Amino acid sequence: MIFPLMDSFLQFEKKGSMASLETIIFIREVVEIYPQHRQQIVKKLNNILDEIQNHLVLRVAVWIIGEYAISQEEVDAAFQALKTNIGSLPIFTVATEDEESKKTDTENQGPRIITKTIILPDGSYGTETINLDEQKDQDTGEDSIPLRKAIKSSEDDFLASCISISLTKLAIKSKKNLAIKKFNKMSIESSLIICALLRGQKKTADLNNIQRMQVCLKILTTPKLLASLSGVQKILSEQGKRIFQKFLESNSRLLKDKQEKKED
Repeated sequence: MIFPLMDSFLQFEKKGSMASLETIIFIREVVEIYPQHRQQIVKKLNNILDEIQNHLVLRVAVWIIGEYAISQEEVDAAFQALKTNIGSLPIFTVATEDEESKKTDTENQGPRIITKTIILPDGSYGTETINLDEQKDQDTGEDSIPLRKAIKSSEDDFLASCISISLTKLAIKSKKNLAIKKFNKMSIESSLIICALLRGQKKTADLNNIQRMQVCLKILTTPKLLASLSGVQKILSEQGKRIFQKFLESNSRLLKDKQEKKED
């Protein structure tokens, strides 16, 4: 039942965003309450991540992927899915003074518009107005990937924070699984991505989100912090999941239904 739901509702954007958000929140509950479905759901999210349009839905999807990928095979697939949907680095480009000046001059001139004659379906003639600036601004290539597009255009610094935390979790899980070479590779790649994300943060960004990203960067680049995984693992994996479990105990209808069935 849940997979058709994921295919139908997670891709909604704008008017359907609440349906998408409610769907991913429901999926998050299912993943925690029914462990037997975790592997399939995480795999499905990896595969459809490039189809999810709404940045609020992407937040939750990224959290699920980072939290519930456990085996090394799952960790590898989850990390690759995130990396592919983030795209190549750098994510943000810093304009030079000349480029900024040209951009300001163009904005002051107003949009560039042309009008051309076209033949209508009934054979009569009409006119079509084209905004050249809109065509230029259309996303192409990697910038059309929903996750990368959300990072660049939604001004959602919490999404950047979620990505940083999930990448850090996956790297640490590799070390816990004794895949040291993969851990080293993931640590380097995650650090570069987090630096790229931090570079794009605006002055109005939430300081808490920036600090979370900086902590992730410190964990990945400071060997002493990873000498013993117990403390880091507890904070990044166990504590977050425990808080979510307590939330479900008092707020989840799905969990109450499961408990009632057990009692019967």
